[in-house]
Amino acid sequence: MSRHLCSLALLVSAASCLAQTPAAQPPKPLLHEKDWTLSPVERKLIDSFNLPPSPPLTPEEQLRTFKLAPGFRAELVAADPMIGEPVTMAFDERGRIWVVEMRGYMQNLDGLNEDTPNGRVVILEDTNGDGRMDKETVFLDKLVMPRAIMLRKGGAVIAEPPALYWCPDANRDDKADEKIVIHPGYTGPGDPEHKPNGLLPALDNWIYNAKSSERFRFNQAGEFIKEATAFRGQWGITQDDWGRIYYNTNSDQLRGDLLPSEYLARNSHFRGAEGVNAIIAAD
Repeated sequence: MSRHLCSLALLVSAASCLAQTPAAQPPKPLLHEKDWTLSPVERKLIDSFNLPPSPPLTPEEQLRTFKLAPGFRAELVAADPMIGEPVTMAFDERGRIWVVEMRGYMQNLDGLNEDTPNGRVVILEDTNGDGRMDKETVFLDKLVMPRAIMLRKGGAVIAEPPALYWCPDANRDDKADEKIVIHPGYTGPGDPEHKPNGLLPALDNWIYNAKSSERFRFNQAGEFIKEATAFRGQWGITQDDWGRIYYNTNSDQLRGDLLPSEYLARNSHFRGAEGVNAIIAAD
């Protein structure tokens, strides 16, 4: 995998996720009486924080706040209103960006109405070659909390709890023809924060996930198969040029597999093997 492509993906995520609110809009209060009833103790605690103002920035203003290593630069590729609340993305063979929008997550302090079908998968395209996305096509909408995507010839695999769907585009109009369930229990019910995500197509032709002990693949006949693998991470998963897999947890910013986990799982009597789920950057 190209190192430049990885860097671009990270920069696009940063530019699109961090700069979401135009500067002209006043900052919203942290808490609203209608959303949250505060006890006297809670109100006193919040008032004691004495937080400095943090007004929303335009995308261009946000770019100037980034601190980058020498030799790198951040460029704005896409921002709202073209996209809204992106959580993950994938590049296709034409350089377009497929973005998963989880628009229903935590719209209020109680996490209510997260079952609203307002999630989307959109395709962003740069039609004039200036490096800025200027065309948006909705590939699939009316989704409830979509969380992962993997592009595949003829369509995309998309995770919408509780299932994993194959969404073909047979006529290549950039619109999903249908949603075909290929794994009905990909996430299961419950807290959306603690459910599988990722859909990383790795160099060994398996598809890996964070917060999951399953991996998948499509065989030569196009059939979807799955098998058990090592449990990995919480949110986000990637690989390096040698196919080593990296992820994180709520407590560690970077963990990884220093060698393929199946090599350590062949002997069921060998316990505590080092090299999988290794803490690379602690604390």
